[in-house]
Amino acid sequence: MDRVILWLNANSGWLQIVALAVGVLYMVLQVLQSRWMWYADFITCIAALLVSFSNFDNGSWAPLWAQVALNAYFITMAAIGIFRWRQLSGLSGGRMHVLKLSPHVIRIAAVIVLAGGPLLCYLLSVTNDPAPVADGICLIISIVAAWFLTRSHIEQWWMWMGADLIAIVIYAEQDAWWMVALYYCYVVSSVIGMVHWRRNAVYIEWRRK
Repeated sequence: MDRVILWLNANSGWLQIVALAVGVLYMVLQVLQSRWMWYADFITCIAALLVSFSNFDNGSWAPLWAQVALNAYFITMAAIGIFRWRQLSGLSGGRMHVLKLSPHVIRIAAVIVLAGGPLLCYLLSVTNDPAPVADGICLIISIVAAWFLTRSHIEQWWMWMGADLIAIVIYAEQDAWWMVALYYCYVVSSVIGMVHWRRNAVYIEWRRK
């Protein structure tokens, strides 16, 4: 196991480049609301997960557990998104779709953030995570944002902006500059994506069968 971690850390630069290259493709596909974005998301998240898991701080293994968990969660949500967007595309007649955010979903999201945020920060503080508070906040916001993305809520763009700005600070402190570049691109794409969705998407209602 130690050899694997050391090898991953030694090749962290290449993993970051892979995450950046495929992540840029993912961002373009997300803005265009292409279902192929979910497959690019798989690759990006696997690379980012390995970078976070193999992180070293001051010569000691210090995995960014929140980022590891976050990317594992993203991989799961990508699988859900593939099937959910297929349903939403059917409801919109194949056009770009936006599902209106309901009060019920807003309440659930608020509970997740207000209850889960402090809990995550505490759990990370008792690990060797080098940035427990920032990691915890970034994680809880991203959890809700990814959920919103599978449901095609346009509000997810605002949440990605906030989470990605925090991630930039986290990775900059670990000198993971390719990851900083990736998340900077994510912030820019979030602005572009919000504008594009507002101009081109149609609002639909979710109908349970």
